[in-house]
Amino acid sequence: MVKGLSVGRTGLAKTTGFAGLAAMTVFAGNFAWRSLAGPIDPPPASAVTKAASITSDALAPPAESPRYQPGMLNTRPLFSPSRRPPARVVARAPLPEPVASPVFEPPPNYLIGGVVVSSGLSKALLRRQLREAGRWFALGEATDEGWVVASINPEMVTLARGARQVTLPLHARAQGQSATMTR
Repeated sequence: MVKGLSVGRTGLAKTTGFAGLAAMTVFAGNFAWRSLAGPIDPPPASAVTKAASITSDALAPPAESPRYQPGMLNTRPLFSPSRRPPARVVARAPLPEPVASPVFEPPPNYLIGGVVVSSGLSKALLRRQLREAGRWFALGEATDEGWVVASINPEMVTLARGARQVTLPLHARAQGQSATMTR
């Protein structure tokens, strides 16, 4: 064997594959030529004139091409999709301060556990919950939240805080009543 002329298995496969590809190309070209070999009609005249006008318009130079001037990139930014400068921000007058609406404060969450009214002593037992021990308050004493015991009657207790007053009935749970507020 002559050195350099031997064909191994991979070389033979490549050569065979290339020959097969060339034969298929010739066959496809022959088929295409025979199927298209019929007479070709010329296009209508209107299509020719329309195509000519489009190509002549497309190839014509613009009427006046803009020349570069300083500041041109600021007026028509290069990377902006609309090529328009960014909108200017106009400072608005500051909004007026909102008027503070009076904050609704719920009435104190107390239940009257009992009332003691005698000639020199008036006290009310105030509780947070029904089964709680509660605490006795005398007339004029203040709760932890700042409500002052304004009046104690056998049927109700009035608590005051500033200009607000809340009346708590003695038997609120039994009668289905709740605290009533007055201002």
